[in-house]
Amino acid sequence: MFFLMITAAQAQIVTTVASDFNALVDSFVMTGVSVSNVQYTGDSLSIGSFSDGTTSNLDIDQGIIMTTGSIPAVPIGSYVGNFASTINSQLGDSLLDQLIPGYYTQDASVLEFDLVPVGSVLQFEFVFASEEYPEWVGTDYNDVFGFFISGPDTAGNYYDNTNVALIPGTTTPVSINNVNSALNAGYFIDNELLGDSNFVFDGYTTTITVTVQVVPMASYH
Repeated sequence: MFFLMITAAQAQIVTTVASDFNALVDSFVMTGVSVSNVQYTGDSLSIGSFSDGTTSNLDIDQGIIMTTGSIPAVPIGSYVGNFASTINSQLGDSLLDQLIPGYYTQDASVLEFDLVPVGSVLQFEFVFASEEYPEWVGTDYNDVFGFFISGPDTAGNYYDNTNVALIPGTTTPVSINNVNSALNAGYFIDNELLGDSNFVFDGYTTTITVTVQVVPMASYH
C-alpha cells in the first residue's frame, strides 16, 4: 500500500514545492512496495507535498499534490473565495486526452515511477479538486485526473496504461463533467457552499480509494 498517509492535524493546510521527486515519492510510499525510476513532467511549481489537510474538510491529512497551476501562487490552505489558477504554457498529456474525448489537455502534471509490490494488492487514495467547479461544468473546460498502470494482471493478461482512477462502481474517469452536483453527486463536495476557509478549490471529490490486484514481485509502471 502506498501514496498517502493520515495523521493528526494541528494547523491550516501547508504546501511545499518539491525539488527532489525521488524523496517526494519515497515520503509517501508505505511498506510493501519498492519504487525506482521516478520522473516528473510539468511545471516545476506544480508538484509538491501537503500536510494538515484535515484542518479543512479533506479526509487526507498528508500527501502529494499535483496541479495544473502553481502551488505557491495562491495558498491552497486559504479561503475558497480566493482564485487559484495559473497558466503555465505547458503541454497536455495524450493519456489524459483519451479520458475526455473531444477535449485536449494543457498544463499537465505527470508523475511516473516503476514499482514492485510484495503483496497482491496495490492501493492508494486521492482527492480531485478544481477551480472550474461549478460554473464551467459542461462547457469548454473539463479538468481531469488519471492514474495509469502497466504490468501483469492476475488473470495472465496485461495492464497497458490502464486508468484505475475511476468513480467507484463505474468505468467512468474522474473529471469535472463526470462528477459534480448533478452527476455522481454522492462523490462531490461543493466547497463554495461550505465556505471553507482552509481549502481554496471551489469543488472536489470525496476521498476515493483505488484497489488494484497485482502479481507479487512483478514489475509495474
